[in-house]
Amino acid sequence: MKKKHRREPVDLVFHGDTGCYTMLMFEPTKDLMHNYSGMGLGGATGLGIDSFIGNKQVVFMGDSTFFHSGQLAVSNSIKNGQDITYVILDNKTTAMTGHQPTPGLEMDILGNETYVQSIDKIIGAIADGPHVEVIRTNPEHREQYRALLEDTVLKDGVKILIADKECGITFHRRKNREERAEARRIGFVKTKTFININPDVCENCLECTKATGCPGLTFTETDFGRKVQTDLSWCVADTACTKI
Repeated sequence: MKKKHRREPVDLVFHGDTGCYTMLMFEPTKDLMHNYSGMGLGGATGLGIDSFIGNKQVVFMGDSTFFHSGQLAVSNSIKNGQDITYVILDNKTTAMTGHQPTPGLEMDILGNETYVQSIDKIIGAIADGPHVEVIRTNPEHREQYRALLEDTVLKDGVKILIADKECGITFHRRKNREERAEARRIGFVKTKTFININPDVCENCLECTKATGCPGLTFTETDFGRKVQTDLSWCVADTACTKI
């Protein structure tokens, strides 16, 4: 078995802008967004301070933000030889303002067919000269994604990591429609998942809340002290808390 080498801690600076990911500014994920700027300007902020710091830098950017103005920041980072990682959250929708389509979809807002613009190909065209690594992966695979993210950030130069996963809201809307259709068709739903925390097992370590920021996790007082419990009015049973 290959021995895994221990890496020394690295000071990172995280940049963000306007989007669903702006919630990273707040507990329990506030360490993942050190500053907030206008839409698409996270990379520009990083470029502005690049000459004054020695930190590795990371920018969070949505796919709709990339098409709106974020690609300009990527272009500037490449042109200026910046050491920075862009994490582009590609959920195939403009989730922040109501799930309007993005240029990455085959339909426009009226449902008409149109051509698809590719984030990967746009970056490839921008980086026609220098080598820029573009990696597309599914962040649902938590351990593999974490290892890939760490390896990518520690490399030098401009790196693009595209987290390709459907928006949770559109996913659960679709699943709910499918369940209602199944119930109308056969009278019941064959399989339904529920998440519930056993207070006898919970140690109130808060790892589930820190790692997910899920609003469906709340506190309850028991004979053994404070415990975490599942608020079923919020829980969408995505099992994220069970993977900690």
